[in-house]
Amino acid sequence: MLVLQPLKAGGPPPAPKAGLTEVAAGILATWDDADLVCLGENHGSMADAALRTAVVEHPGFVDTVDVIVMEGASGVHHRLLDRFVVDGEEMSREALRPIWRDAGRGVMWEMPMYEELLRTVRRVNLGVPRARRVRVVGGAVPIPWKEVATAEDLLPWLDRERHLRELFEREVLKPGLKGLTIFGSFHCEKQGASAVAALGAAQRRRVWSAFGFSGEDGAREGRVLLGLGPRPALVPITGTAHAGKPAGAAFFEGHAYSGVLLGDLLDAVIHHGAAPDAVLSVDEETLDPAFRAEVARRDRLRRQAARLVGQRAPEG
Repeated sequence: MLVLQPLKAGGPPPAPKAGLTEVAAGILATWDDADLVCLGENHGSMADAALRTAVVEHPGFVDTVDVIVMEGASGVHHRLLDRFVVDGEEMSREALRPIWRDAGRGVMWEMPMYEELLRTVRRVNLGVPRARRVRVVGGAVPIPWKEVATAEDLLPWLDRERHLRELFEREVLKPGLKGLTIFGSFHCEKQGASAVAALGAAQRRRVWSAFGFSGEDGAREGRVLLGLGPRPALVPITGTAHAGKPAGAAFFEGHAYSGVLLGDLLDAVIHHGAAPDAVLSVDEETLDPAFRAEVARRDRLRRQAARLVGQRAPEG
């Protein structure tokens, strides 16, 4: 049994909001200039899930995008992803489960919205010839968990942002393809330690980043900061007067203290409208015992590996 917990109690998650088609069309248009669109999400957000669906179902999507890099999919299972998404092979949830269960801890990706994204891409692909179909590439570090027995085995996989930078370059930028990446918003930030920032100035100019506000408090602050109304909107930041405004706590609380400007953080803001979002989560106690034991093992090895890095750092 999977327990999905809305952030706010009181009824089912809201239906997709009016106006998403226009936002999706605006996102599609950015590929005229960019090669890689980094679409940040708040993990478990129903509003973000609805927008992703609107983008993938847009009539121009398959003629624009070549590959999707998805955080909630393991890089170990590219062949399984190709069989399902590109070849169109019928697969049950159980058959697909390794894709997300081997992505990091594998817990948050149990939420059905991430499986549904894979199924939506497959369905859209089946409507066009195979040569035009969009691939899905696993964006999670390709840790071969079945071969990881000790903390030392994990050490080569700890630099996640370096892995993401190399993945974006290998799968999208170097081949000259058009890519959509779906990651937590931090990875889409244009500054700091994010994967997009790590691409460097030359490559970063080929990347367009957009994400929404963080939580209800962030949304309230963001609506005031940008003068937004009740309808969903895609708000350009780069090249506008908004670029010089402090981000405040609209996205991440720490930005209120760093003084980072909107233009240094992202290229556009995704506003989901005035209606409250529902953010879902997984109650780990309801997962099957074997997987819970595996998650505990992975957590233990990660903690041990982190301590090893801490011990070795002074030697370097």
